[in-house]
Amino acid sequence: MDNQNHDSKFSRFLSGKGFYVALALCLVGTAAAAWVAIDSTQNAILEESSSQLSRSSTSSSSSSRTVSRSSMPGASSSSAAGPSMSGSSSAAVSSSSSMPAIENVSGEETAQVNTEVSDQDIAGNAPTQEAEAPVEDVAVDETLLTTQEPLAFIMPIEGEVFAPYSQGELVRNLTLGEWRTHDGVDIRAAKGSPVRAVADGVVSQVYHDPMWGTVVEITHAGGLTSVTSGLDPAVAVKQGDSVRIEDTIGVVGSILSEVSLDDHVHFGLKQDGKWVDPISAMGKAIQ
Repeated sequence: MDNQNHDSKFSRFLSGKGFYVALALCLVGTAAAAWVAIDSTQNAILEESSSQLSRSSTSSSSSSRTVSRSSMPGASSSSAAGPSMSGSSSAAVSSSSSMPAIENVSGEETAQVNTEVSDQDIAGNAPTQEAEAPVEDVAVDETLLTTQEPLAFIMPIEGEVFAPYSQGELVRNLTLGEWRTHDGVDIRAAKGSPVRAVADGVVSQVYHDPMWGTVVEITHAGGLTSVTSGLDPAVAVKQGDSVRIEDTIGVVGSILSEVSLDDHVHFGLKQDGKWVDPISAMGKAIQ
């Protein structure tokens, strides 16, 4: 009896509310189906996008390698053309292909342009210099230095020898007020008097010394060198000149280191670079 009442109540409920229950169940089922469809569609779209990106990346990489190989001078598709470029090199070429075209200049052309500009700058900025006059070659008579005959000597100037060679001993220099060796002889002579070469030879040096005035050195045969000091700066010879005995080499000037003495010429002689007594070496005697 109770069961029958219960079934009767449920039947009446279904008959009154059954439509709404069925509608609700249908809506829930439809929503679930739509959600599954949307989720499937999204997954398919994502998979397709990934596939397209992968194919695009592969195609781009392949195109980059193709451009890299074709841009190399003498490149060939054959394997005999050499190994392919690395991935980093391909990427560099691919990136550079998107840049605006730039005119290429070879290394030789660049160097040439830089050189021309540098030369122009130097030519435009450097001060103009006059060309030096060519040095005139002087003919040297070698026989003046190689003769085997004994040399003939004369005194460089006629006059009194008033200060002899000191033989390496110290003597007092009256002008300087100090003791020193006197490595030659002093021959009294008036300023402007001509001074001569004492023997055949070649002028080896002409120079001005602050203490000894203008000096002329002449190399002679047998390792001898005559040194005449106290000449006027306007000498008659120059370095490299060949001279004969009695040739005028200059005139008497002044000697600062012996200026307290009478006007004179200081004459010395070297044998193989060492000072010797010029009077004895020339076979002369002091009168």
